Amino acid sequence: MYRVRLFPAAALLLAAALLLAACAPGVPEAEPPEDQAAPSQTSPPAEQPPAETPTVETPPDDSAADAWQSQNPPLPAEPVAVTIPTADGRALNGWYYPARVNPAPIVVMMHWAGGDQYDWWQIAPWLQNRPDEYTPGPWPGSGVNGPWLDPSWFPMVLPEASFGVLVFDFGGFGGSPRGNTPDSELQDALAAVRFAATLEGADPARILALGGSIGADGALDGCVLFNREPIDGAACIGALPLSPGNYLGAPFPYEEGARELAEAGHLVYCLAAEEDFDSPKLCAAPQHANHLAFIFPGGDHAMFLIQPEFRPVQPEGAPTTLELILEWLEQATGLPTQP
Repeated sequence: MYRVRLFPAAALLLAAALLLAACAPGVPEAEPPEDQAAPSQTSPPAEQPPAETPTVETPPDDSAADAWQSQNPPLPAEPVAVTIPTADGRALNGWYYPARVNPAPIVVMMHWAGGDQYDWWQIAPWLQNRPDEYTPGPWPGSGVNGPWLDPSWFPMVLPEASFGVLVFDFGGFGGSPRGNTPDSELQDALAAVRFAATLEGADPARILALGGSIGADGALDGCVLFNREPIDGAACIGALPLSPGNYLGAPFPYEEGARELAEAGHLVYCLAAEEDFDSPKLCAAPQHANHLAFIFPGGDHAMFLIQPEFRPVQPEGAPTTLELILEWLEQATGLPTQP
C-alpha cells in the first residue's frame, strides 16, 4: 500500500480550506416559483369540492321471510269443510283454513257456550292471513254478534306470517251431534287437537289451541291429553284460555293441567276478568315462567275479552287480547307475527 506524503506548505493550505468550509453558512434552499409557493403551515388547506355520497340501498330484512319458508307448495286459501271423528263414533262439523306456508303451525279455536264455530268467522282468516286470496262473506252464525266479528280494528299481522286454523262445533252446538257421556265435550276437544295434527299442510310438532269458556278448558285440557299420547313428532305447544272454569270435567283441575304444559316447555297465556267468578283465580294459580296470567277489569267473560283497546289491568301496560294472541303465537312457535 502506498501512503501519500504531504509537504508542509501543501498541508497548511489544505487545513485552511477545511476550516473555511466548516465555518461557511449553509446553502439556502431554492425558492419555488410564485405560482408554486409552499403553503403556510397556519393557512387552511385549499377547499376541495365535496365528494358525492354513494347511494347505498339498504337491503330488505329477510329474516321474517326466511322464518316463514315453505317446504311444499301452499294449499288453496279457501276454507275446507271437515268432519272430525270422536272416540265415541260421532263426527263434529268444522272448517279448516290452510296457511300460506306448508307445513304450518295449526291453531285450533274452540267456541264458548254462547255461540258456535262461527264465533271465529273473522279471527280465523285474520290468522290465516291470506286476504288477497280469501275474504269471508256475511256471518252465518247464530250466537252473539260482538266486536270480534268486526275486523276493521284487528291489529296488523306480519305479511309473511300465516297459520293454519281449525274451527269446529262442540257436540250439541251448530251441526255437531250431542255426545252421550258426561265428558263428551272433553273428548270433542281432544278429537279436534288430534285431528289438527293430521291435516294436510299441518306441522304436527306445532299444534296450538285457544278458546273461550268451555272452549278455554277445551284448549288447555285437549292439549294436555294430546301430549300424553305417544305420537312421535307431534305436540300441542301452547294453550290460550279465555275465562277458564273447569267446565268439562277433566280428570285434573286447571292448575294441574296448566303446570303440566308449562313444565313440558309449552306456553300458556290465561286471560280472565277480575270479577268473572273463578276465572281470575284459576289464571293466577299456576306459578311458572311458561304460564302467564292477564287480568282484565270488570266482569266480562270469554269472547267479550276481545274488544278494541280493552287491556288487562294486570300486568300494567299489557296489550289487547288480539295482540296477546299474536304475542303468544310468536313466543310459542318461535315465528315472528307482528310488524
